[in-house]
Amino acid sequence: MFLFFSLAVAVQLFIIITVRESSLNLPKSSSRVGIRKQLSELSVALQKPEIAYSITWLAASNAIIPSLTGTMFFYQTQYLNINSSVLGISKVFGQAAMLLWSVIYNRFLKSVPSKKLIAAIQGVMAAFMLSDVLFVKGVYRSMGVPDLLYVIVFSGLLEVLFFFKMLPFNILIAQLCPSGCEGSLMALVASATALSFIVSGYLGVALSSFVGVTGSDFSGFPCALLIQAVCTLLPIYWSSCIPGDKKPESRSKNE
Repeated sequence: MFLFFSLAVAVQLFIIITVRESSLNLPKSSSRVGIRKQLSELSVALQKPEIAYSITWLAASNAIIPSLTGTMFFYQTQYLNINSSVLGISKVFGQAAMLLWSVIYNRFLKSVPSKKLIAAIQGVMAAFMLSDVLFVKGVYRSMGVPDLLYVIVFSGLLEVLFFFKMLPFNILIAQLCPSGCEGSLMALVASATALSFIVSGYLGVALSSFVGVTGSDFSGFPCALLIQAVCTLLPIYWSSCIPGDKKPESRSKNE
């Protein structure tokens, strides 16, 4: 597998090196845009409350949730003795769900306001975390649901649910973004998201330590998952920071 991946990356690198940029007929800018101009345009965009509040909400909605992914991984592999190949299948299932989500959104959910959709996804994330509480307590096992099935389906979905809300959020930001600084603003969104996940990881470690989760004792793990679910619901109360969708100007002019 590693050899196949290395060969694929090597082929991609070879193609990138051999293809000249001039052969792609890309539009050439009349002048080089300096860093100062980029920062100036970005600061102008962030002066709009709807953009600044939206990015702040996204970063806070991720950072406030303690990430227990590592603890769950250790619980599944060491405590339940689930093979690592099953977790690999779970990740593949999650990625397939992300692809399906993009198709569903494009066909059926584009007319749904981004604010409502993002809040709904946040609520679904909390529901999945509450489901993890039942999983750790063995409720599903007593109902006859195999641990392998739960890990593949539910754990795979929960891992990518964090990214489900990025699709409607990015579309909303693209609608609100002034012309000329789309790339800078999207880069800022990506940086804020990465920073929020780092904070989330630290909070997850602190929470696991606080409830007394160790390599041999997972009695406090359900409590940690319950706290995680509550923290996931909190950003819904701040969803007023997310503005409504902006209608295209071309349509309004034609009408």
